[in-house]
Amino acid sequence: MPADLKDRLEQASRDAGRSLTSEIVNRLERSFGATQTAEASPNVKDIRTGELISELMDRYPPGLISIRIGRGATDDDEED
Repeated sequence: MPADLKDRLEQASRDAGRSLTSEIVNRLERSFGATQTAEASPNVKDIRTGELISELMDRYPPGLISIRIGRGATDDDEED
């Protein structure tokens, strides 16, 4: 990878608060999905669950956030 490109990616990753790897993956995912996302809605960002979790884990220290993944109603949502 050219040094100037790596420097730009490292700066972008710091600005976004994510790791260099996460920045590269994010940019690649966006480039491959840019056409589909733009056609669906220009205001919607297409992001996979795993990518979202990685992003959150890169941005926040352990213990600061809690992630719960599930479908449907939770115990709190059910009525007696």
